[in-house]
Amino acid sequence: MSTVSRIGLRACSALRAPGYCKLSASGIRQFSTATDPLLASASTEYDRVKKLGVEMYHAQKQEVDSEMSKLLSENKLIVFLEGSVDKPKSEVSLNTVKILTQAQAVPITSVDVLAHPAILGWFVTKTNKARAPVLFKNGSFFADYEDLISFHNADTLSSKIGADTLSKGTFPGELPIGSW
Repeated sequence: MSTVSRIGLRACSALRAPGYCKLSASGIRQFSTATDPLLASASTEYDRVKKLGVEMYHAQKQEVDSEMSKLLSENKLIVFLEGSVDKPKSEVSLNTVKILTQAQAVPITSVDVLAHPAILGWFVTKTNKARAPVLFKNGSFFADYEDLISFHNADTLSSKIGADTLSKGTFPGELPIGSW
C-alpha cells in the first residue's frame, strides 16, 4: 500500500463514519455526496431557502408577477443567475456568463435569484427548475444550463438567440471591456 493510501485510510478511519469516504484506485479519497456533511448542509440550506422563497412568492404573488412580467416584456434576453454578471455566486453561473459573453449576447439583463426570496420563489415556480442559471428570450423560457452548454459546444448559440442581439459597437463583433 502506498503512503498516500495509508494517509487516506487513516483520515477515513478517523472520521469513524463507515461509508463516509473511500479510496479510489489512485489512493485519493472520494467523499460520497450523500454523506459529505458540507454538501449535505449546503443542499439542506438551499432547500430551506427555496421553500421560504416559494412561500414568500405566493404571499406577494400579484406584486412579484407584475414586476417580473414587466421585466420579461421589456427585455429581449434575460438571464437568471445565482449572483450577478459581475459577481456570479456559483460555477455554473460563471460559466453561463462566459458562454453568453463569447456568443456576444447584448443587450442582456441579469436577475440575481438569490437577491430576494420572493424572486427565487417566482423562479422556481415558473421554470420548474431547482437552480439557476436559465435564459429567457422574448419573455419565455429559452434554455437552462445544460441547453446553453450544448448550444455552445455546437457553436449555434449566437444564431439561436438572433443576430440582432450581437454587438455592433465601435469594434463590431467584440464586446467592450467596460463602460463608464
